[in-house]
Amino acid sequence: MIAAAPLRALPFGTCLRSYLVMKHGLRYWQGGALRHQNGVSIRLKSVIIGLILVCGCDRNSISVESQYSVRDSAGVELVVTGGPARPSSFLSYHERLRITEGSEGTDPEPLFRVGFVRVDEYGRIYVVDASNRIRVFDEGGRFVRALGGPGEGPGEFRSIIEVLVRADTVAVNDLQLGRVTRFSVVSGNMLDVQTTRSENRLLLLYALLPGGWLGRVHERKPPRSGLARDTMLLRRFRSTIAGNGSAKRWEAQEGRTVLVPTQWIHYMKSGSWKWGPLWTPVPSFGVDAAGNLYVSHGVHYEVQVYDPELKPTKRIVSAHAPVPITADLIDRYAEAIRRQDPKGPALPVEQPQDASESSKLSRTRIPHGEAIPALGRVLVGPDGALWIERPDLADDPVALESSGFDARTYWDILDPTHRYVGTVALPSHFSGHAVKGLSVYGVGVDQDNVESVVVYSVKLSQN
Repeated sequence: MIAAAPLRALPFGTCLRSYLVMKHGLRYWQGGALRHQNGVSIRLKSVIIGLILVCGCDRNSISVESQYSVRDSAGVELVVTGGPARPSSFLSYHERLRITEGSEGTDPEPLFRVGFVRVDEYGRIYVVDASNRIRVFDEGGRFVRALGGPGEGPGEFRSIIEVLVRADTVAVNDLQLGRVTRFSVVSGNMLDVQTTRSENRLLLLYALLPGGWLGRVHERKPPRSGLARDTMLLRRFRSTIAGNGSAKRWEAQEGRTVLVPTQWIHYMKSGSWKWGPLWTPVPSFGVDAAGNLYVSHGVHYEVQVYDPELKPTKRIVSAHAPVPITADLIDRYAEAIRRQDPKGPALPVEQPQDASESSKLSRTRIPHGEAIPALGRVLVGPDGALWIERPDLADDPVALESSGFDARTYWDILDPTHRYVGTVALPSHFSGHAVKGLSVYGVGVDQDNVESVVVYSVKLSQN
């Protein structure tokens, strides 16, 4: 799965922080009454943005049944997953693989601050940690080889932000050095290196496509403060030989583009603190082995699918029962924040007007949406199978917005035809990074805070 990241400026520190936020959950404002910090309503924007996201289609005209179905909708295939609005039972799972220091056939160097885990169509596992190496394991978890290492020379890295895999080629994107390096998975040899940075532009690459790359151009922007919202324009790029024949250059291919909204962000001046909107949707996207792009905006239960030429081909929808955000939920969030950091920045509050309510916790004025987002991250398997995170099924929605909580995560599983298979509750202390079929690959942390690469596989019998 290739997840996206917003970049605000070219300086390395700012870019890296923004990119990693995007990698694990890209946010933007949810439809409904959300207010700017100065109290001005922006409900009208939500209507306009919503119309853009569904490409002019009337969402109310879609009948989301509880049975799997596929039909044509204005030239785009409409797939109803057949999943329930809220599942009454969950799939069981078992630990299929664990890669730790000292495991048979593993790399002698221990894992340290694992950044992400990827898996390809052959089951090979790619692990990147703070060592700035890409460790390759076979399907059984046996160490095959390491690619790269720390440094600035050819085949070396300073800040790996993505590993892109297609067939037997691995492309490693380095943000700080501003370049992408390709390796052969089979031999481990470096194939080529190409810069992705110019004087005021940075090319961010998210996937290897047939005959090209998926990416976007980030340009330097002037500093700003206040509440702002950005968008990403994804398009195809290809690498060409420059006129002198000695260097490569990037060329944007003509054709379609895909607009992905990013989160609402508070840009802060030095010494100030801003509280951003709570429980806002988390747009996410990924690419399968065939080069199909899957995009979720997070507001509704819908995933939009584009072919390798970025032509819209499919919409995946399912029944969904929104979970409203209530004043009591906001109060519980405020109380949790105060317990975690009693000396932290003060929460904006609104004192009760009724004296009889004086004993109640003062209502906070932190902006928020109307309902818990329908979807979170979408992990795309090489064969097009999907694991879709369901924030609205969380045991406690407060845990979604509080880093001090450790809770299970819930995922809908769709097979390669995008039929609903079931829902699974993954354990706490585990973060899923990639999927292949009925298995999820990620990072687990034990009670001693030791990291391992863990693979869980679900069982189709429900309990």
